[in-house]
Amino acid sequence: MAGVRLEGVWKVFGKVVAVRDVSLVVEDGEFASILGPSGSGKTTLLYLIAGIYKPTQGRIYFGERDVTDLPPNQRNVGLVFQNYALYPHMTVFENIAFPLRLRRVPGDVVREKVLEAAKLLGIEGLLDRLPGQLSGGQQQRVALARALVKEPEVLLLDEPLSNLDALLRIRIRSELKRLQSELGITAIYVTHDQSEALAMADKVAVMSEGVLQQVGTPREVYEKPRNVFVASFIGSPPANLITVKLSRDRRCIELPGGETHCPPPNIASKLAQLPTDHVILGFRPENSVLSEEPLGDHIPVKAEVYTVELLGRENVVTLTVDGHHIKTVVPPMVNPSPGDEMYVNIEPSKALYFDPETEINLEYIEAAAPAEALRREAQPRREEAEGEP
Repeated sequence: MAGVRLEGVWKVFGKVVAVRDVSLVVEDGEFASILGPSGSGKTTLLYLIAGIYKPTQGRIYFGERDVTDLPPNQRNVGLVFQNYALYPHMTVFENIAFPLRLRRVPGDVVREKVLEAAKLLGIEGLLDRLPGQLSGGQQQRVALARALVKEPEVLLLDEPLSNLDALLRIRIRSELKRLQSELGITAIYVTHDQSEALAMADKVAVMSEGVLQQVGTPREVYEKPRNVFVASFIGSPPANLITVKLSRDRRCIELPGGETHCPPPNIASKLAQLPTDHVILGFRPENSVLSEEPLGDHIPVKAEVYTVELLGRENVVTLTVDGHHIKTVVPPMVNPSPGDEMYVNIEPSKALYFDPETEINLEYIEAAAPAEALRREAQPRREEAEGEP
């Protein structure tokens, strides 16, 4: 087994920059997820690791071995595609055995390894069937068995659950995580589904427009998003974002409804150094409380109820603030009516503050000269967007 390390990797197709200067480390035995919307570059990055694409610039390592210029068959990776890519004319046994046949492994060894992989995935009773006789979940297991039978250094998965129904996805993702953990294999899982990434991965790498936005544990990217994109992409519902004015001394914020809130000194000092007179206030829907009056120990935002979604164990209330929608998650007994004026009271310790120009979370900037540091981090992205490396 081996970990994976990317150093300054770019991939350019003509004038399209698909992956921009990505550096990423996936430790040996770690389950990492590359998460992003369609067109973010996540599948391109996976194909670079697999060797299907060669980087325009940068290096890729498996452990200490530089594999940048090696073709896929010399990297010893197992790759599971979104559509499973099974051979329809071959039995399940032969589909699983195919990579071993290419290596000219002796027949008795092939049979032993295929049976072992099939048993591991619970499909030993399906070996004589053709793929067309299998359900989607069974085909997914066959594709996994084919990837694992070659005992790869790295297992690469390109949205392997997206063709399954919702209940089957939930069941198989837990089985996949258990399997990866038991085998101790390094796995990189590409998905646009943030619930899959948060539920399965030890490490999440969030991408947008070919740029790596943040790398961290599921808890880190959820609770401490590095920028507005990560905050608004991760979460169901995602984080709320409200633009609010700074007070005259620029160390507090003026809230819709007339209330003023002064954040902790470490945030207040950064607010004071922003070149603008406003800041983006963010919070997760579950980190707020609805009330008819402001709660003194919270950050109260006055809003009007727009809709209420009854979801059984909880209600999701959508409200309007200055013409924009925000959401809050409340207990099922809290059921306000559309048009009601209420306060969304944000837990102060869970509030997020983003620079409105660079959209970077102020907590990630050191106290000294935060405005300069913010712009220094944002500037390379502007330059990259203007041309190729």
